[in-house]
Amino acid sequence: MITVTELAQQHVREALAEVGESVAGLRVIALARGQYRLDLVEKGQERKDDVTQEYDGFLVYLDPHSAEALSTATLDYVETQAGAGFQIDNPPDEAGRPESGPDQEIWDKVQALLESSVNPSVAQHGGHISLMEVTDGQVYLAMGGGCQGCGRAQATLRNGVETLLKQEIPELKAVLDVTDHAGGRNPYYS
Repeated sequence: MITVTELAQQHVREALAEVGESVAGLRVIALARGQYRLDLVEKGQERKDDVTQEYDGFLVYLDPHSAEALSTATLDYVETQAGAGFQIDNPPDEAGRPESGPDQEIWDKVQALLESSVNPSVAQHGGHISLMEVTDGQVYLAMGGGCQGCGRAQATLRNGVETLLKQEIPELKAVLDVTDHAGGRNPYYS
């Protein structure tokens, strides 16, 4: 089940106190790997198949898919130069990692570069980039946080991330963005 840090619990309790007694808790939804959403759950809007976790003063609701996808995740409250808010950290999901061969080698190299160079840089703007899949030398990436929906996302991907990856991994054929940018709220550049 998802872990909620003490700081995040404090901010959830504060948010719930502002909206009043009609709210039962917080719903955490895993839309796709690296893409999550938080919603308030009004009393009576609970679902029969919800998985719940009880914290001091509130419940966390997860649908069965999200409960599985977030089983090793942590919900935290972070403050960055871009502002403050909730953030979900989920250890790299390696479901798309090839089991062997050249694509597995590319996966490992891309994942290492994302962790060491790319994500620390985009995190300064409240963003993160996740490796989704490697197939036939093509890398599929998803942008989240401040990168999802950002007007500069494609420039960041093409001029920054893709350039770095192709310099460091010559066998890489293509870098493709699988992000649903329409679902982003453009938090950094709004």
